[in-house]
Amino acid sequence: MQMRRESARSAGGARARHWARLAALPALPLMLAAAPAGDDILAERLRTAPSGRLALDVDWFKPLATLPAAAAPLALASAPDDGGRFAKAVALAEAAQSTALLVWHDGALWLEHYGPGADAATRTQSQSMHKSVLAMMIALALEDGHLASIEAPVSDYLGDWTPQPLGIIRIRHLLEMASGLALPPPGETGPDAFAVRLFHGTDIAAVAREAVQVKPPGAVFEYNNVNPQLLLAVLEAATGMAYEDYLARRLWRRIAEAPGGLWMDRADGTPHGYCCLIASARDWLRLGLVLMGEGDLLPRARRDALLAPSAANPAYGQLIWRGSPWRPVRNYRPNGPFGVRHSAPYLADDTFFFDGYGGQRVYVVPSRRLVIVRTGAEIADWDDAALANAVIAALPPEQTQ
Repeated sequence: MQMRRESARSAGGARARHWARLAALPALPLMLAAAPAGDDILAERLRTAPSGRLALDVDWFKPLATLPAAAAPLALASAPDDGGRFAKAVALAEAAQSTALLVWHDGALWLEHYGPGADAATRTQSQSMHKSVLAMMIALALEDGHLASIEAPVSDYLGDWTPQPLGIIRIRHLLEMASGLALPPPGETGPDAFAVRLFHGTDIAAVAREAVQVKPPGAVFEYNNVNPQLLLAVLEAATGMAYEDYLARRLWRRIAEAPGGLWMDRADGTPHGYCCLIASARDWLRLGLVLMGEGDLLPRARRDALLAPSAANPAYGQLIWRGSPWRPVRNYRPNGPFGVRHSAPYLADDTFFFDGYGGQRVYVVPSRRLVIVRTGAEIADWDDAALANAVIAALPPEQTQ
């Protein structure tokens, strides 16, 4: 397919992008920070990265593409005082050094609790919760006709981006974390390491394309940040728009009450598609509401497709986690060292969630008309069942039958 780009990007952006930008569409404003180029930027990021505080130290993430707020945000009605109904959930949130705990139920915000120094205007960095937003944008691109099907080969949009001797990698495989692309080698931490360059580097589009196929597509679930980064490239090629423009125009400027931010690898470069969407807890709540059907932005069939169990992992949909079937530890890859504890099954089988490292969460429970948001400190031993179940158990009795 013919490659197009957006003229507002500088000529230097050609190295950072290998797909098209629509020439007539303006770019969203960038909040730029003066910085050296290339390897010097990577080294500086490695040196200054706030270890253990990436969710909270949002000022470290530069440059940002700004997502403008909506003129008329998706309304959040307030419910009467809960009378301490969610005391256990609040205690769990406070013990986890949370900046925010929000509970929306049956049409209204029942709980809006903030930690010390935080309030409704506080923004945090999403970690991997951004992946779920990207999946919603793919669904919107399907609805808009930019994408015909998730069964389309990725090469239809990215060209001959990598050899595929073990089978054709399709958009579905990226959405379901079953592409068969190689994982970053374990234990590598230097500036030349793949994972380091994919996070700190200034040409993450090119880094993502370095991943080689090592397994047949669709055979194995392996959580891999390369998959959403490639999906972002597919989305841009399909829409002819910068991801930040499409996200703003199709979603953010329709629902959000505050500006959001996307971390760019460089000023004229690429957003991180697998992490690093900066937003307030109230706007994360709105994103959960969109997934549940509020605002009429995502048709039911698109939402159902996002949440359906994938073939390689029934506890995973399309970049969105499923609470069922229950396992005491939810692993990110087969027999891998990384997992999250689930001390008990969810009290509602239809619990779905955006998962960001260290307990950044948006839980969506359609049967209870419930959305829960927790943001805050990165908790290594986060229990994924405890907070959600404390909230569900505290709902009025008729809602827990």
